[in-house]
Amino acid sequence: MSKRPDVTALIARTLAEFGRVDILVNNAGYTHRNQPLLDVSEEEFDRIFAVNVKALYLAALEIVPVMRKQGGGSIINTASTAGLRPRPGLTWYNASKARSSP
Repeated sequence: MSKRPDVTALIARTLAEFGRVDILVNNAGYTHRNQPLLDVSEEEFDRIFAVNVKALYLAALEIVPVMRKQGGGSIINTASTAGLRPRPGLTWYNASKARSSP
């Protein structure tokens, strides 16, 4: 879900199979092992943000035009309590789940 061609293909296949998309549920998530923030590799950091943040962006880019064209739909984004109550040792995961407003 973190590569646009994959998301595009998923939406295209769904439309081909069912003719429309009424609901999109963003439920993918990835975390790192509980550890000091400096011990998380750059590759792992990139994967956390690709799955937990970028995937929602890519899904919206692909599905919102489809839902507008068909007259509506619903997008459900699941999150984590770590966005409200950060957990020790999961700095980057917590950041990827944080929200900007109450």
